[in-house]
Amino acid sequence: MDEIRGYRILSELPATSGTVYFAERRGKRYVLKKYMNYRFPTDEGEECPPMLRHVEERAQRFYDHLQHTTSLIREKCRNDGLLNVPLEFFRSGKQIFKVTRQIEDCGVPYTEVSSHSIPVTGLAGAVPC
Repeated sequence: MDEIRGYRILSELPATSGTVYFAERRGKRYVLKKYMNYRFPTDEGEECPPMLRHVEERAQRFYDHLQHTTSLIREKCRNDGLLNVPLEFFRSGKQIFKVTRQIEDCGVPYTEVSSHSIPVTGLAGAVPC
C-alpha cells in the first residue's frame, strides 16, 4: 500500500485499535489511523447482503459519530500548536480512516504519547482553543 486517497504512505505502525500510517501530501506530513474494530462488510457502492446489514449499520453509525464529533470540535478549536484536531474522516473500501497533521516535536517521546491522551468527551465545550 503506497498511497491512500492521495496520501503517500511513508511508514506504518501497528496499534491495538488499528494501524497508524505516517504519510505525506502536498509537502505536509500527516498521520492516518485505520480503524480495525469498525469495518464496512462491503466496498463502497456494493450492495450489502441482508445478513450483514447489522455490521454495515454499526460501521455507518460509528462513521457518522466521528463526522459529527469532528465538526463540533472544529467549530471550537484551531488545528495548530499541540492540539491535534482531526482534519477529516473518510472511507476507503471497507475501512474507515482518520487524518490528523503530524506534530513534528512536542517534547514527548512517541513511545509515551498514548499516556498523555486527553478524553474527547466534552472537549468541544470545555477546552478553550
